[in-house]
Amino acid sequence: MKTVRENCFNYELILEWNNSLSDRIDIDFAQDTDNVNHAILRISADGVAIILKTPHGVQILKNDAYVPNGKIVLLRRGNYARVLYDGKEMYLQGGTGEWYGHYMAEKAVLSVEDNGNCLTSCLYASLDWLIAPDTPAVFAGNDGTYYEQQIIPGAVIEHDGVWYMYCMCGMKGEEEGSSRRVIGVATSNDLINWTVEPEPLIDHGVLGVADENLYPNACVKNKDGKFVLLFSAQAFPKWIGVYAMISDSPLGPFVLCEDNPVIPADKPMHEFDAVECNLPQGKYLLYLTTFESGSDKDIPGDRGVLYFSDDLIHWKKDSDLPHFRPETKDGWDFAHVRTRGINKIGDTWYLWYEGVGFWPAPKNDFESDSAFVNRDWWDVVGLARSKDLKNWEYYHRNPCLVPQGRAVDRYDNRWVGWPRMVIKDGKGYIFHSASGQKVHVGYRMIDIDALINWETESGKTEKLI
Repeated sequence: MKTVRENCFNYELILEWNNSLSDRIDIDFAQDTDNVNHAILRISADGVAIILKTPHGVQILKNDAYVPNGKIVLLRRGNYARVLYDGKEMYLQGGTGEWYGHYMAEKAVLSVEDNGNCLTSCLYASLDWLIAPDTPAVFAGNDGTYYEQQIIPGAVIEHDGVWYMYCMCGMKGEEEGSSRRVIGVATSNDLINWTVEPEPLIDHGVLGVADENLYPNACVKNKDGKFVLLFSAQAFPKWIGVYAMISDSPLGPFVLCEDNPVIPADKPMHEFDAVECNLPQGKYLLYLTTFESGSDKDIPGDRGVLYFSDDLIHWKKDSDLPHFRPETKDGWDFAHVRTRGINKIGDTWYLWYEGVGFWPAPKNDFESDSAFVNRDWWDVVGLARSKDLKNWEYYHRNPCLVPQGRAVDRYDNRWVGWPRMVIKDGKGYIFHSASGQKVHVGYRMIDIDALINWETESGKTEKLI
């Protein structure tokens, strides 16, 4: 039996069966733009596998000898697939061979081939959240500008009807991603159309250290109505801490506080968010990403650690233990989690975070190796929520924001990260980094009511079998 559904975009597929698998089940879930290379999820008595079917034959990309106990869930967003079964999972980006330049068609012809008639049910549900627009919110600059290679959102704040986005801006260079990272600012009246200021807001030399790199992460008004801009800093490649600058205006001039760094670095510490919280621990919280060396329960990697303050300058760590860890032990976010955007809605905290998995894409001797894609590290964005900032419920359809991988010149074909959400008039505006040949500011929108009621994504469910 073969079941086919055309024009499949982002979706969840739930397959169930009662007895042992008498024959394999093949789910062709994506094709490349030429409809030549196919990404296939295979379920059989030999276990679970994701394979790449090409004119040259079949290549096993991932496999697991474990046989699911009657149910498997396939999530596909953009060029990303996540497969869930009995507490285990597989994840894969670019399953049509993106690393060889075989980019994924936007919409798939989904086919389920069940030669043994094993399936008792196959449910298809469209995932209609957070659809990626065809252009970013802010493009990286032309050659020669201070943001010629990267412009990454670091903090967004409103003042007198104008929105200010503080960005990490970088030029081409030998460092990872970009070099000569400084702080720029873009302004908007509607959170959609942005204008980047022609000169950096904060340029090199402010800290007086060699190989200075600046990464804005939060801007908060203090009790006196002044703007406190918080950023992490490097004397490349060494991280030197979190710094604070203060100004009467969102456009500066910003002046360094006397007590800098406000959080000295004893290990790599980079991405974070800081917001007003009014908790017993302090008036403000800062959710800092630090590299943790690991323990019996956790492998080494980036993790989230809470700090609290009453004045945005003097910070105290809540605990030496990481508060935010990966959802998975060996799945989509097992390597790193980076706490990037936190919002309180009602009595619940919502955390947008960058999740990273490690998987070396395979090579073979009949394909070129020149495609402009990731090779080992796969950065995407996930979502979690909590009542107490310690016990986190992960969104069951993570990751939420992924690359699209449709073409080499697509603005978000490689990776996405650095999420930050602004809430206005019942909608969430999520700004994030979007990497193609350069790194731009991408954005997504979501109704806050849909975010709160996250059991569905407002899509339609169909029974295919």
